[in-house]
Amino acid sequence: MQKVFHGAGVALITPFLSDLQIDFESLGRLTDYQIENGMDYLVALGTTAETVTLNQLEKQQVIDFVVARTACRVPIMVGIGGNSTSEVIGKINVFKRPTPATCLKLTILIPLCSENAIISFLVKSFLGLFKNRIRGFGFI
Repeated sequence: MQKVFHGAGVALITPFLSDLQIDFESLGRLTDYQIENGMDYLVALGTTAETVTLNQLEKQQVIDFVVARTACRVPIMVGIGGNSTSEVIGKINVFKRPTPATCLKLTILIPLCSENAIISFLVKSFLGLFKNRIRGFGFI
């Protein structure tokens, strides 16, 4: 099995305009800059991407834009997270997966949980991913 993700990756920020709309021009420059300077993969909607401030449509727009801009030059990892297992699986089902190079990642947000609760979350989330035939995933 060939590894999809290897080497160095970077989490992209989501830049905004003064009217709080996503600044796609700046996001494009950031995407190109990271690839041109040797990043092996990119993370869209990770924990540094102001993800909690974006609605579902805006998140899909960021994914679609980054996928189109990378033009398969590097793999993309997409951050999906939440405290509720069913919510995370629901988010996975809602996202359109525009290319086989796209891989979904669960960003687990657990303020104070037992080890058993974390393991249960990860197992249920993995089963949700497997059920939906997502190519791979990782955790941070």
